[in-house]
Amino acid sequence: MKFVKVLSCLALVLTGLVVSAAETAGAPKSLQQIRKEADTALRQNKLDSALELAALVRSATNATPEDFCWAWKVEADVLARRGRGAEARKMYEQLLKITDPVSTIWAAAKTFTGREEIRSFGYVESYLTQEWKCPLTVGQKIALWDKYAYDGYVQLEPGHIRKGFDKSVELGGRGGPYSGRLIKALQAWEDLENFPIDEKDVRFPNSIADFGFKMNGRVVRVSKDFGFDPVNSTEFLQKALGSGASRVIIDNVGKPWYTRTLKVPSNVEVVLEKGVRLHTDRSWDGFKKGGIFRISNVSNVVIRGENPNDHEVVVSQFHDLLDRAKNCRDYGRSAFTIENSINVCVKNMRIADTAEDAICFGGMDLNTNQYFENLDLDSCFRQASSFCSLNRGFFRKVRFRNTAGAEPGAGIDLEPAETCQANSSLYLYDCEFENNLGGGLLFSTSSQLPITLHAKRCVFKPHRQADLMVFIRIGPYLGRNKKVPGKAIFEECVFQGYSDVSPIRIDGISLLDLEFKNCSIIDTGRTLARNATPDASAISFWLNRDVNMDGHVEATISFENTRVEGYTNATLVAFRNHAGHESIRNLKGKIDWNGKPTDLSRFKHIGPDNHLKQIEQKLPELTAAQAVKPAKGRVEPDFTFRWGGAWWSPRPVIDYLFFGEKGRSAKLLVRYPGGLWGDLAATVYGPG
Repeated sequence: MKFVKVLSCLALVLTGLVVSAAETAGAPKSLQQIRKEADTALRQNKLDSALELAALVRSATNATPEDFCWAWKVEADVLARRGRGAEARKMYEQLLKITDPVSTIWAAAKTFTGREEIRSFGYVESYLTQEWKCPLTVGQKIALWDKYAYDGYVQLEPGHIRKGFDKSVELGGRGGPYSGRLIKALQAWEDLENFPIDEKDVRFPNSIADFGFKMNGRVVRVSKDFGFDPVNSTEFLQKALGSGASRVIIDNVGKPWYTRTLKVPSNVEVVLEKGVRLHTDRSWDGFKKGGIFRISNVSNVVIRGENPNDHEVVVSQFHDLLDRAKNCRDYGRSAFTIENSINVCVKNMRIADTAEDAICFGGMDLNTNQYFENLDLDSCFRQASSFCSLNRGFFRKVRFRNTAGAEPGAGIDLEPAETCQANSSLYLYDCEFENNLGGGLLFSTSSQLPITLHAKRCVFKPHRQADLMVFIRIGPYLGRNKKVPGKAIFEECVFQGYSDVSPIRIDGISLLDLEFKNCSIIDTGRTLARNATPDASAISFWLNRDVNMDGHVEATISFENTRVEGYTNATLVAFRNHAGHESIRNLKGKIDWNGKPTDLSRFKHIGPDNHLKQIEQKLPELTAAQAVKPAKGRVEPDFTFRWGGAWWSPRPVIDYLFFGEKGRSAKLLVRYPGGLWGDLAATVYGPG
């Protein structure tokens, strides 16, 4: 719950916000200035103001034909914003022969929104294939096909990506400014057709030669060839990495190595000898938040412990959990940060006690062909691993455990920061999840690429939240009435849980297909909370999204040869109806529930409020001329609002209009005694 109070001390002067007729006559604004103000009003969604300014331009005695066209387009833009698509399209089409046809055709196409948005492709094609509607130059056709291809990417339509891209190239184009992104997106869509690949076709590399890179034979040992400093060896380690040697050996000198963040170049294999411990330099001002390895915009990198049979190599920012608890109070950096890189392998070590994650995959480009084997990701502050951007990621015998310190606190969190990032073609073999404060495996993802994960023979030990939590963000899917392209498959996996915590939990409507094959869901007989009632269901749905999902396509959750042991004090499947709008109707298959075959299709939940429409609460837009001028002097706090919306809901926007005497200064004070998100901002428009 947030509380916000606004206090205006003195009068806030916004000089130039209101211009009187006399002032206009004395110092008239140019039409270019007025057009700029109107464009700003459109960006701020102040539609009435934009219309008033457009009318001012249209009525000016010195307005040119280009000014008239601009004003006409503003009116069409306002109609489109207000959902009057047919009227807006008609106005756009009347402009085609006298304005830039590319921007006008595209603006008209984008009046198809929501579930109608798919029609925009046919609309654009009608101009590209029927010359009589509007003659276009080759350059204009290329520009439209480029937009068409990118919109296919945005709308999760790979066929339209391919068509637009190919047509652009045929005409001499390159597929648009985001052609690289489109090519990689098409690769991800092609991978979906072959998902899941056979485990026997996966090869975990041992050296960069396994990536097809020809090693130059140069090998360096850091302490021997460059040096060692018991306080800070960053200089020696970085020189070794940049030496051009194909293999860099960090040797066991009998003492820990301390370093600041190391930038790893392409085409290098780093070997940590048995017993090596690598920590963050404690003499560094940023040691409490600094990372260790940064693998960014490179290819062909292997970092491995010497011995594949144990975790005697340790990479950790802090010495141990006690040291981390003493020094880490906020998010810092991950031990391994991997961004926009291809062909990376990390294996045979314990990565622990970090200020963020053991391994974080980020960047706006795809991290592709990533291999991780025989790792213990232990006691990290935020996550054992964050999959923000990962494509073709393979994990074998990796432990994700004991994450605690900050949200989300999961073993793995699939959470792209932007929808252009990927969570596709992910494979987990023989992995283990244990005692992560925020849950074992968390899907909090949304992407303009397929989402696919195959977990095989993985063991999920009891977690405080759930072993598996699926919380798909609705961004690219809801308005278009689409489910997530892709699926998550759990094969021969074991889910262990407390008797008062459901091991499998799905928040909100199911948008991602889930398959459980030959799995076990086991009640350990222990409760998480002392004296708690052991009344959890094996599978639970928390229907907590305050959006109307009536009529929305629903994903399928299926079970094949899966058994449940325990969880006898509640129904096998539980529905927690928090918001009233979401329905679950696509449970399939049978589960052996303590020896009793149980048909999952009989478990259904229909949102009780589906027949109700959401009420859009919107204040009328005020212009300066309509506002009431307040009394002079100090104005006491005059409004308070409470807002308890979920984090995925749009946050309130308050427009506050002040009057003052020209030339006077004033202060605006915002008090917020409650908790606020860190990105809260108050913006004052106008020169005052």
